[in-house]
Amino acid sequence: MWRYSIEETMLDKKLLILQIIAIICSYLILSLPLTSALQINIFVGNQRTTAQIRGFSDLIEKRYQYLWDEIYNIEKVKITLSSNSEYTIKKVYLYKCRNYNPTQCIDNVEPVISTTPAGSGIWFDAEYNWNDIRVNDVTNFMIIVKMESGGKTIWTASWYKIIKSGQSFINENYDADVNFYLKTGISTTEAKNYIESNNELPADWMDHVVFVKVSTSTTNLLHSISGSRNNIDPSGTNNPTFATQTINANTIESVDDEYTFISAVGGGKTSNPITLHITGEVPGGGGGAVCGNNVCETGENSTNCPQDCQQQTQARLSIRNWSPQVTTCGSEDVITYDVYVENPGDIGYYTSYYYKIDNQMSTPDGISCSIQHPNIYQYRCSIYVSKLPSCTPGIKTINQYFVYRNVNLSASFPITFQTPPGRLEVVSVTPSPFDCGIDSEMTVKLAVFNPPGMNPTTYYSFNRGEFKPISCTLTSGNIYECKLSNVTICSQYQEQLETTFKFKYGNTEIVSNTITLHITFPPPSMGVDMISPDVVLSGKKTSADVLLHVSAYQNFDYNTGGFEYKYLDKSYQRSTCNLDKDFDTVKYYKCTVDLDIPEGISGLRTLTFRLTGYIDNQPKIITANKNFEIKLPPPEPYLRISARSLDCIKDAQLSIQAIVDNEPASTPITEYDIGDGFKPLSCSKIQTNVYSCSIEKNAICNLYKDTVNVNV
Repeated sequence: MWRYSIEETMLDKKLLILQIIAIICSYLILSLPLTSALQINIFVGNQRTTAQIRGFSDLIEKRYQYLWDEIYNIEKVKITLSSNSEYTIKKVYLYKCRNYNPTQCIDNVEPVISTTPAGSGIWFDAEYNWNDIRVNDVTNFMIIVKMESGGKTIWTASWYKIIKSGQSFINENYDADVNFYLKTGISTTEAKNYIESNNELPADWMDHVVFVKVSTSTTNLLHSISGSRNNIDPSGTNNPTFATQTINANTIESVDDEYTFISAVGGGKTSNPITLHITGEVPGGGGGAVCGNNVCETGENSTNCPQDCQQQTQARLSIRNWSPQVTTCGSEDVITYDVYVENPGDIGYYTSYYYKIDNQMSTPDGISCSIQHPNIYQYRCSIYVSKLPSCTPGIKTINQYFVYRNVNLSASFPITFQTPPGRLEVVSVTPSPFDCGIDSEMTVKLAVFNPPGMNPTTYYSFNRGEFKPISCTLTSGNIYECKLSNVTICSQYQEQLETTFKFKYGNTEIVSNTITLHITFPPPSMGVDMISPDVVLSGKKTSADVLLHVSAYQNFDYNTGGFEYKYLDKSYQRSTCNLDKDFDTVKYYKCTVDLDIPEGISGLRTLTFRLTGYIDNQPKIITANKNFEIKLPPPEPYLRISARSLDCIKDAQLSIQAIVDNEPASTPITEYDIGDGFKPLSCSKIQTNVYSCSIEKNAICNLYKDTVNVNV
């Protein structure tokens, strides 16, 4: 990526050499690991020991390189991650955080995900343009890595800050000083062994953990990123789901999720995340357990300390509050229910869960369960009916399983599955398009799913009109063949027919999806393409625009004065039509029609156009239809008012209640008149169509009349 000309002066060469040396030095320094094994101080009572957690750079060979593309004048950052000999990288999440802090970054940035090696010994290898990832010459990277060794999984993470200063890049990467305080009864030796073996802090062993300092600065803020195993490690390259929290303290007393990554902040410096893991296995060494303090502590049991520990019955699973209890196969319903572990003892944290129905196991995406904090033995589960591995009508038993490290627990509950509703779908249409000059009939194949009976009565409908009988035959399985004759189709004189089918089983009907049949007519022919508006009101006269076309050869003679139309039971009348577009065999016309609809008529109606012309001096009439809709007009708004008598001595105002029937959607202007012209009326809406209005008494009482007519 570095190219230089050899035709330079000595001074230029000296400067060039200095520049190259500076760049190479910077590259070498920035490639060195900046962190070493992190020391954890472990406390229980007066005991103290230390454990070493290997940092990100101890487990992974991480290289940040800063490159200059002279050709395109672009600065780049190259990131390379490689496994060491002990652990193998299995998954990498790299977040380009820009100027976000850790929790903001997780909430706002989608990670770059790698699950396969990028090359020999290299698991991640990517270059990013510096200008794309920086904000004011600063950027941050969060890297979370899943690793394995000998069947053991560990998670490690890094927070890396890069600052550009002049022509140099400065890097910040810190670890926090951590004090880990154990619960009573757990020895520091056990904790040390676990931490160094698993490279994480066992969250359910701790009383609390203090993040003391970052570098030399006291911690004042913690960033928490957490999730269950399934959430943070979804299959393939699916995005992980993390919960985030910012804590204005330096101490953690408990965590809710199976895995939690904590970054400490002090003096504006952010540390690499520390992994806390709810192991589900608290050691039973006994240690500082005190028999007789009415607390059954680790190491105590009903045999060695019966006064603190009563005899525990066997752990079992209990299911409550499932809903719905009746659902339909194939529906989008979600069955939710609460799961409890009774007498959990020390079974630990669950490792997996699933259910079975009809002895078939659920798929991973067919069920989700979450801990109902703070009790890790209470769960809320959801089963997605559409993803059931088996579903047949009747009362079925769902068996729920939770797997723990040393025990498998199960419980069951009944669900009634109803027969899904019948469904009718159009499978195929032959021929398409249908040629009224050639084809004799159309064959439509329909598939019936979940039929509510046998031997249906079959119907069809054109353009949302009434259903009419049609001949259909069951040919194989659930497939019916239905026939539409040439006369049935072509007598509609429409080039497109919106068609629906209906099967009737006794009192139960199932209706198909609507399809469009495409029809062609031999020339000369005419088609109505559009009516605007295609919805008119009864009791009114509406002028509508019509776009139509005439397909004809040169031997069909006609003039534009020959277009006529009719609708309802009215006679044909002339339509004014003007040529819009002229092609060799097709001419398009814009026409106007007046639709004078009597009151009380509604529904779909047909507008018929005809054109009279001549072929070899012989009259020829061509016809085309198009449906339009008639709707009843909305009822007129009506105002009702009521008021009590006004006492000009006692009352301050005249109160009026106004009720608007069939109220329009717009906000009204309110006025009143007492014989001298309309004036503004003060009103407030108190119900959907009810208003409370008032008129100051002086406006009325000053008239000195016994009776006043008020118009509102």
